[in-house]
Amino acid sequence: MAEWVSELIDNADSKLVNAQQQAVDKTVLTNKRFVALYFSAHWCPPCKQFTPTLVRAYNSIREADGNNNNTLEIVFVTSDRSSDQQFEYMTDTGMPWVTLPHGDPSIAKLKAKYEVRSIPTLIFLDGATGQVVSRNGRDLVTQHGANVLAHL
Repeated sequence: MAEWVSELIDNADSKLVNAQQQAVDKTVLTNKRFVALYFSAHWCPPCKQFTPTLVRAYNSIREADGNNNNTLEIVFVTSDRSSDQQFEYMTDTGMPWVTLPHGDPSIAKLKAKYEVRSIPTLIFLDGATGQVVSRNGRDLVTQHGANVLAHL
């Protein structure tokens, strides 16, 4: 596993899960060109407006990648108030990516590390190094949709 992934999600109890709340190995974040952190919540109107756009872009990128998904992975970093709200939001919006479960200690760490002050926030990281490529992912996806990666 890439060292930066271990540093990003370093709590031994931290785990990634999908929308069905099934555990997903952290190696899903390795060997990607980009990893994006999506800070969002179901109660946030701008989030609810942006999420379908992000889902469409992600699905198009994945389809263009031949469903190998070597290009991009997204991690939903929730600001929801409960696990039920988090997974209802993921299901209702069709989020096909992984998340840290509500209450996971890595959530607060990520918000602090990337100085997230408002949501929705989408931060693109270099998949090889974990370095920030863009903190302006929301605007880039809104402007360029599935062509967003060409603008990073």
